[in-house]
Amino acid sequence: MTSRPQQLRVDVHVAILVGGNVDADAALRTLVTRISGRDPGHPTRSCRSCGSSNHGRPVFRTPTHEPTTCHRRRTHHYVSISRTRDRDVTALAYCPTHPVGIDIETVNAAAFDGFDAVALHPYEHCENDRERTQLWVRKEALLKAHGTGLATDPRRIQLAATGEIIAGPLGTVTDLDLPASAPGIECQAAIAVTLPHADVHCHVWQLPNR
Repeated sequence: MTSRPQQLRVDVHVAILVGGNVDADAALRTLVTRISGRDPGHPTRSCRSCGSSNHGRPVFRTPTHEPTTCHRRRTHHYVSISRTRDRDVTALAYCPTHPVGIDIETVNAAAFDGFDAVALHPYEHCENDRERTQLWVRKEALLKAHGTGLATDPRRIQLAATGEIIAGPLGTVTDLDLPASAPGIECQAAIAVTLPHADVHCHVWQLPNR
């Protein structure tokens, strides 16, 4: 009998902000400062495909070094930003240990002709538009965690109904319980880390909309 892989705990810190004028970079900086206790400075961008700092995933260039009893432990600021297509809801994620991705969309955002042809693996099937949107945010979160975005064809990723990765980049995908963490927001969201079989603990923080 094969034993299941040991699950390592991964803590992910999330904030959901509502409004079209949210300064996502400033809010992300506030989130990281609040969790780490140190101001990481202003985030820049890093494109894995071309190396540009004008677009791509948000990055903080200066990881902190936390003193421990025996040595100084290097703590990274792995972060991710997502906005709904109408740009009215912004989701932020921060993980101090592993690359992280977050994606959020309004309910039924995937309700358009041709979605299955561009987004579904040959062995995937969705019963309705809500399932399509949930599958989409899961895949987007995973690709953001790996820093590739849609440069990776989402049709190459196969997810189980639970979100478990059957084919595609390694990692762990977890749905974000928005009714509990952000009452009144009609959205679907997911977070992903690049560590397989992770025991993901999501902590939701309240930040001012600014």
